[in-house]
Amino acid sequence: EVFWPIDYIATRIAGARFELKRVKDDSIVWTNKPINTLLSKPNCIMGWRELVYQHHIYKLCTGNAFFRAALSDISSDVRIWRWCSNYWTLPADKVRLQPTSMGKTLPLFGIADKNEIIDHYRLELSVRGSMDIPVEQIWHDRDGSVEFVSGTMFLKSNSRLMSLKKPISNLIAVYEARNVIYVKRGAIGFIVGQKQDQTGSVALTEKEKKNLRDELNAKYGVATGQSPYGISDIPVSFVRTNLSISELQPFDETLADAIAIAGAYGIPSVLVPRKDQSTFSNQATAEKSVYCGMVIPMAKRFCADLTSFLGLEQDGYYLDGDFSDVDCLQQGLKEAGEDKKLVN
Repeated sequence: EVFWPIDYIATRIAGARFELKRVKDDSIVWTNKPINTLLSKPNCIMGWRELVYQHHIYKLCTGNAFFRAALSDISSDVRIWRWCSNYWTLPADKVRLQPTSMGKTLPLFGIADKNEIIDHYRLELSVRGSMDIPVEQIWHDRDGSVEFVSGTMFLKSNSRLMSLKKPISNLIAVYEARNVIYVKRGAIGFIVGQKQDQTGSVALTEKEKKNLRDELNAKYGVATGQSPYGISDIPVSFVRTNLSISELQPFDETLADAIAIAGAYGIPSVLVPRKDQSTFSNQATAEKSVYCGMVIPMAKRFCADLTSFLGLEQDGYYLDGDFSDVDCLQQGLKEAGEDKKLVN
């Protein structure tokens, strides 16, 4: 319920066809070796689509993504693309922004360069310790407003999930309740003895309770070799103290929470997976709206910001994401063409 909308958007952005184009005529550049390497194998362990997917997973989940151009030294040339051959998306939850120690108040909200506010980025890895990365090698891509208070969130953005604490808490409670029933954690009821004598009810002895408990746990249940019902030579009855799966209505609750979480990411409720796999006639339209309202704008912003970070505009280039082969968008263009013919 939480990861689905994040994966939905990130997968579709990573599925775009990314191209290098010329600013002057928007023509595709096929022979730029450094950018061709970036768009195919940005580093030694992952391809371009995997890098883009990981970048947006971190951005949508944590509110921050850190794109690193790994250079051997700091160059004064802003055209990073000419000198860099290794690009990484850093684990956003492990990155800290270290303010400059100038002995005075940071020049926030004033006239300042980036390196006058941020001294370096620190990647904190539990196995290898920490790594300090120069400011010039990092593009910090935020998904929300900037947090200016010093600390672990300094100049970072809060995740959209911060506004969804209640739905997520509900999901945790529902899954906990279901887990209690399925794996028999905690009492779902009591076995009460029905023995009687002339004076009234007679309680089960400790030995009788132990024998009954051992027999139930060993022979009865839904596992292999167990019986779905039990037989007791002691007169007993069962008093339930917990709700059943059907009474909890977990699927209704999880669907409502999933719709709330998806809505925070701009995904209509008709696209949220349901237990009965029901579909709606307007699903194609809804998917198109997600592309037009969320996926494509986010991909365009990614390309524009990455173009600026790499310094491509200095040489008259820019990166672009092409979604022309997406089925729902093609269907929309086809319908628009048919409507135009009818009008003519």
